[in-house]
Amino acid sequence: MRSTSGYAADQPWRISFAHIPQTDFLTVGFSSRFTGRAMPQERKILQHLSDFSVRYYGRPLDQDQARWQQEWVDQPHLLDRIEVSITFEDGDDRTSRTLTVQPKVH
Repeated sequence: MRSTSGYAADQPWRISFAHIPQTDFLTVGFSSRFTGRAMPQERKILQHLSDFSVRYYGRPLDQDQARWQQEWVDQPHLLDRIEVSITFEDGDDRTSRTLTVQPKVH
């Protein structure tokens, strides 16, 4: 990622998605985990959503097997897959999608 207004490009970034309650849009927020700044930079990226979900596939430390779960927090290793599902409102001409990615460390 490109460094922006004081954020270090060589530091890990936290990326968050939010489907704000009572709205029909999706925002994405970017913040560096190590700058101490409380407010991430946020941008509206999609409108007219009826649903947005994220699932994580991996083996948490306290489990014997990998499984799909709703969050991946404070795990010492990278998860196996991330699934993002987006559903648009009825009558929207865009097609709802599910994207599954396999993160890698370079």
